[in-house]
Amino acid sequence: MKETQLKKQFSERDLKRMRNIIQKKYNDKTVTSVGYTKAEELREDGDVWEEDGRTWTIKNGIKRNVRKTASLAMPLLCPNCGTPMNHHLDKRMYNIHQMCLHCVTEMESELKMKGKYEEYERNMIMNNARYAADTTLNGLDDFLDDLVNGTYVMEDGTIQNWVGNGLDTVQLKQQILEKLQKIKEATKTE
Repeated sequence: MKETQLKKQFSERDLKRMRNIIQKKYNDKTVTSVGYTKAEELREDGDVWEEDGRTWTIKNGIKRNVRKTASLAMPLLCPNCGTPMNHHLDKRMYNIHQMCLHCVTEMESELKMKGKYEEYERNMIMNNARYAADTTLNGLDDFLDDLVNGTYVMEDGTIQNWVGNGLDTVQLKQQILEKLQKIKEATKTE
């Protein structure tokens, strides 16, 4: 019989890998690497730090990236009851109450049974009115500037310059501020 020879040469790394596979040592390394390894600091739950331009924290033993929009993130499960939050109104309820629609419904039912629902409803309406007044106040100067010197691009690409002919922005701003002040006074918490 004629002896066969391999035409291809195997590197030492390939041979080590094949030996490791045959000996069922699947996780053994075939190459020794030398280099710099960064020393890791021991961190505990709740620690917040910045690394590589990102903010990190540890929650429940897991390292997580802190998102800039963390307040907008909705969890998969309700923090109150642990059920999946997959109803189309769960996101809205979570943004307001930090719980799912089912938990909000149960909470409001309990408030009705205790006779405290009217107070709860009044507080929700007052908070919404205060928020609307604050939001209006924040964008008031930009609104008045656009009203007087607005340049708008229309759907067909034409540019329109709107000029407030004879519009007294100081007086208009004063009237709006007076109305916002009345709203704030009416919605003050007792």
